[in-house]
Amino acid sequence: MNVTSSGHCKGPDASLVPAKGTVFAALAMREGQRPGDTLMTVDSKAYAEALDERHEAQGHDSAIMANDQLRMGSAFTRFAEALVPMLARLAVERPDVVSRTFDLRKDGQSLKVVDADLDPDQAAWLEARLNELPDLLCLATEFNRSVAYAYGDGSRDYYLTETVTGYIDHPPVANLDATVDRGVRFMSLLRSVRDADVDNENVYLLRDHYKANPYALAAIKVRDFVIPADTYRPVPGGGLAVSKAVAGPILSTMA
Repeated sequence: MNVTSSGHCKGPDASLVPAKGTVFAALAMREGQRPGDTLMTVDSKAYAEALDERHEAQGHDSAIMANDQLRMGSAFTRFAEALVPMLARLAVERPDVVSRTFDLRKDGQSLKVVDADLDPDQAAWLEARLNELPDLLCLATEFNRSVAYAYGDGSRDYYLTETVTGYIDHPPVANLDATVDRGVRFMSLLRSVRDADVDNENVYLLRDHYKANPYALAAIKVRDFVIPADTYRPVPGGGLAVSKAVAGPILSTMA
């Protein structure tokens, strides 16, 4: 398997993004026709071959899924390894602030404190201090771009998730490239990764990788934050999961 990840503070290479379009459109182009111009007879073998090619190009191949997960996990690891030590330093300066519940999201060209159990002055101080470290914004941008690339509809028709017996394909999140900054709550994601038990996650191909680097599990856990809140997803045991934040102070998170 050939897996890669993006470089430091660089989003996924645009050349990696497959062109969109239906299988029928691809077949029409092979026949020298413009898609939708005329009805055409489709040979079942030709259709099956075109569908296989499309699946491989648009995320149905397990190596492509692994590449996406490694790219997201690597980006979040760099973000977390910059954020967590900074929070530890700020906790020494202002334990009254950092010990409280708050979240962070990317807002334009800065990180914004949201969902905070803080008064306005405390929130403004924390926001200003976090934005003093320019790499944080850069790394947040890189992670969010990798999430939109993996789970959004700007590059693929489907994305894969793992099960004990194989893979399930899912429709991508519509317009995720425009909503990912609003949807990703970085502190909630840190807590979600911190509290996860890799052995109970539906991850098999990269399980050893996630055990060695728990931060990388953000590649899986971020789905809970970017799937629209009114979208229900099956979970093991027959239940349903919806998008939600993970509340609580951050002082006990990973070091």
